[in-house]
Amino acid sequence: MPVLSTESKRKGYKLVGVHVPSQVHNYLTLSTLAKGVGKSTLFMNLIESWIEAEGSTEKVLIEQIVARVCGEWLDSKKKHPRASLNEFKTKLKAEFLDKGLTEKQVLKILKSMEL
Repeated sequence: MPVLSTESKRKGYKLVGVHVPSQVHNYLTLSTLAKGVGKSTLFMNLIESWIEAEGSTEKVLIEQIVARVCGEWLDSKKKHPRASLNEFKTKLKAEFLDKGLTEKQVLKILKSMEL
């Protein structure tokens, strides 16, 4: 059980937060009250529709991330010729884990950078 943070009532769920203008929040509240649907349900439906429309597999998304981080590494290496790939990957690993990627996903990304 977490000491300083709150534990989700729903096992296997993560909180995804977003800041919206007051006007948008007010409209969401009016809409959900009018339709009798909770905001969580509304957002889940929107996210599921977006995922379906996006159509990218985990493999494709990881390939896109690898392409981005390889580009970042090349840019970083040009600016700082003494930069270490291992240090770069260590920072990436911490950032990806902090953002909520699984250890397995992070290892796939880092391993793909070696090719």
